[in-house]
Amino acid sequence: MRDKILLSLIAITALVIIGIGFLIFKQKQNQDTSLLNASEILAITESDWVYNKGEGKLTLVEYSDFQCPACAYYKDLISQLKKDYPDKLQIVYRHYPLASHKNARIAARASEAAGRQGKFWEMHDRLFDTQKEWENLNNPKDKFKQLAIDIGLDIDKFMVDLNDSNLDANIQSGIASGNKLNIKGTPTFFLNGEKIPNPKGYQDFKNIIESY
Repeated sequence: MRDKILLSLIAITALVIIGIGFLIFKQKQNQDTSLLNASEILAITESDWVYNKGEGKLTLVEYSDFQCPACAYYKDLISQLKKDYPDKLQIVYRHYPLASHKNARIAARASEAAGRQGKFWEMHDRLFDTQKEWENLNNPKDKFKQLAIDIGLDIDKFMVDLNDSNLDANIQSGIASGNKLNIKGTPTFFLNGEKIPNPKGYQDFKNIIESY
């Protein structure tokens, strides 16, 4: 009788160990799959806006919203990174306009319209620099028209493009990829495929870059 009980305990223990091992294996497998998926989602595509593109460089992907005050703050930090790391860093901007920001999507379209004339990054900077001037406007198109004039765009083409619904495809692509990565807010940064905490200031940003 005692032997039967002992054998039963051994069998139960073995099953428990096997079960725990299986759960650990599945968890590790899910983590690996998650990392693989994140890598695929963050891979640069032809439709991405990439500053300082080049092989062998660190890749900073930013999910951002032109009406987001925090994003406007980080714009200046990133502008300094562009100057300090021309040989080390490429920067990818992806749209993630928040529903709570009424003019964020039309601002994203303005940047896309400027991009059709090769001046996405110029409009990117002007939108952030003038954010407080257009964020609460009922119709910011006239303001965006003035920004387009400021950066030397063909205004007639810009206004036609601004109203082109095809521009929404790239904006929606950014939102979709951000949702897959479980983006919680803007800005959100990924450096070489890894999500990084939002730096507290420029030196903090530099330290993160230098650690890779």
